[in-house]
Amino acid sequence: MDCTADSEAGADKLLIQVTTADRTETWKQLAQTGSATHPDTSVGDLAAALQDAIKSKRHHPKQGIHLVLDATDSISSALPAVTEAFRTEYGPWARTLGYEGIYLAGPMNLITRLDE
Repeated sequence: MDCTADSEAGADKLLIQVTTADRTETWKQLAQTGSATHPDTSVGDLAAALQDAIKSKRHHPKQGIHLVLDATDSISSALPAVTEAFRTEYGPWARTLGYEGIYLAGPMNLITRLDE
């Protein structure tokens, strides 16, 4: 568990697991060399990358957990076209995973639920 938050009702704690939305080699390349380029990526590929980020947590507990994909440094992952493509292609799959909710947290407080 990465963090907890008080629920709006105040009675329960929300259990939150956070992972990065962008799992490409770009960040690794940046850390190793000090520079990197991000290739042009299609909307479908970005949606598939969100699925990969969710799959990376497959061995972690899910019941009672809110999974948050951190896209604050990955603006392209948080674009409405990408989240809509994810919901269309992977939304039914995401709803079967057992999380309380799966969210994408982008820049400027942009938060989108992916499993609805």
